[in-house]
Amino acid sequence: MCHEEKKKVKKLIEEAYKQTRFVEENQQELRGFTLTEEAGGRVPAELQAFTFDLLRQNMRLLYGSEWSDREKRGELSDPLARFLILWSPATEAARLQEPVPAQPCAFVHFRFVEEERVPVLYVYELQLAPQVHRLGLGRYLDSVCCSIARAAGMAGVCLTCFKHNNAALKFYSSQGYTEAPHSPGACAQLAQAKLKIISGQETKEKHLVEDEENYIILCKLWDEEAVDRLKEYAEESVQELLESIIAAQNSDDGVSGTEGEYEEGTEESGDDEDIENDTEEIEFNSA
Repeated sequence: MCHEEKKKVKKLIEEAYKQTRFVEENQQELRGFTLTEEAGGRVPAELQAFTFDLLRQNMRLLYGSEWSDREKRGELSDPLARFLILWSPATEAARLQEPVPAQPCAFVHFRFVEEERVPVLYVYELQLAPQVHRLGLGRYLDSVCCSIARAAGMAGVCLTCFKHNNAALKFYSSQGYTEAPHSPGACAQLAQAKLKIISGQETKEKHLVEDEENYIILCKLWDEEAVDRLKEYAEESVQELLESIIAAQNSDDGVSGTEGEYEEGTEESGDDEDIENDTEEIEFNSA
């Protein structure tokens, strides 16, 4: 990515953050639910409490020992954080009952970022309270995020998801998200296939390329150039990984030095079948 392209991406993100409103008027209401916007660092105390409490309620068990109250509070209060807050309909007073004001019931935490050379809207969290599940609100919030990304000139929407969060994976797949080319699992699978081609034989078990991360990066991109950039980045990452693996193999075999940079296609392939990825499941934040 040349210097001018980097400047262009940086300026695009800066301009996106200058916007004071992201949601179009026709997107602000859905069947009585109302959508509002908040910026990190200026979120009212009651909404700060709501976003953190709902996030903790939905995600703490999925994070396990990796959960940190302090870290999550820091993410939510970051000045670059942007929020969509969904409010449930207010109810009028009924006999022997007091009116119930609108209450926050879901939120999205997103930011505009450069994701490995590509400007995207990154969804940090999309969280719904249990009582509003299965009402189509997750789809609604995702569609709003995509509209915001397009209006801001982003190349698409990205997010991360825990491998063991099957419900979220199913939801995002239904909304058109696929594993990003630079996701750890995709890179590991690509590296393993290339390593098998180089070796011309089954790779030693201790040199298998494994995806050790507990998450997958998902994306929904509408810019083909952005897809190509992420693929290029993945290829570069895999190249570096292969060189280190080959060096380790040579060292174990008693070969002095390395055999130079790997060039795809210089070795005959013993088997053109793809290496099966042992890490089929994947994880992330809730939908």
